[in-house]
Amino acid sequence: MSEFCLLADPTNYRPHNCDLLDGEAHRKHWLDLFDNHFKVTLDHAAEHYGRPAVNRISESGEQFAAAIERLRRDPTSQPSGELSVMELCKLRLKCLLDHGLIDPFKKIKDRENASAIELYHQVVHKLHALNGRDKWLHLIESVFAGNIFDLGSSATLHLAAAPTDFLTTLDNIHPRPWCVDDFDRLAEDLPDSPPSKWAKAVVFIDNAGSDFILGVMPLVRELALGGTEIVLA
Repeated sequence: MSEFCLLADPTNYRPHNCDLLDGEAHRKHWLDLFDNHFKVTLDHAAEHYGRPAVNRISESGEQFAAAIERLRRDPTSQPSGELSVMELCKLRLKCLLDHGLIDPFKKIKDRENASAIELYHQVVHKLHALNGRDKWLHLIESVFAGNIFDLGSSATLHLAAAPTDFLTTLDNIHPRPWCVDDFDRLAEDLPDSPPSKWAKAVVFIDNAGSDFILGVMPLVRELALGGTEIVLA
């Protein structure tokens, strides 16, 4: 895999800050979480792929369960010699792809995309009444609200099964200061009016639903209106 060109130190870069080899209780928490979440993922795969995929779904579940059990016995058994949340994500993906389960959440994503597209005009229209810092704060809060609808998280997976209203979620975003809060620093670089200081912005995104359509798209639209070329990655 190619390296992102703006990494300051690609050789020593690690896409995580949590070593699961360090601490048994910590490791057990994450192994249990991935084990339980994978079972729910396969339920969604069964809904999307139907009866023809019953055997593939069962085999995928057996493969992942065996891998989790192996890691419980020997946490150092990953080929990389590391154990992190990123390694568990890779393992989960491999167990799905090995059995042709390319996108277990496809049915939910299609539904969520349709719902989000219906709200998009309303979300963007609200920006017309906002200016400067208030507008940017609202856009960042929208990213947070969209990110709550996360199919990869056990804590929020249930939201995908309920007709939760993005606008209600946005209204209930926790007020500042946030747990990690760099908005004041970010706001220094966000223009009150065009042009933007950036010629290009690379924005890393999820691939569907409120997270993408109602969170990220209004934000990058505003940057684009300021003259910034947008790359969605």
